[in-house]
Amino acid sequence: VKRGHIAKLPVVLGEVQQRQEITVLVEQMLELHKRLAAAHTGHEKSLLQRQITTTDAHIDQLVYQLYALTPAEIAIVEGS
Repeated sequence: VKRGHIAKLPVVLGEVQQRQEITVLVEQMLELHKRLAAAHTGHEKSLLQRQITTTDAHIDQLVYQLYALTPAEIAIVEGS
């Protein structure tokens, strides 16, 4: 891969706080998935799945803000 190819990628550095918040949420997501795999009861699995869904949506919103996506672009990303 040549440097010119990589330079064309749409990488946004963003604010340090945004990157840190996304990092924390991704770490939470990984922990939630570990807990889900170890869950024993249906109630516990349901609760963890809701937390995963909420965390995932939060990460998505932060990324959309980071890249300043329009509602039309978000619809394309989400496949709607």
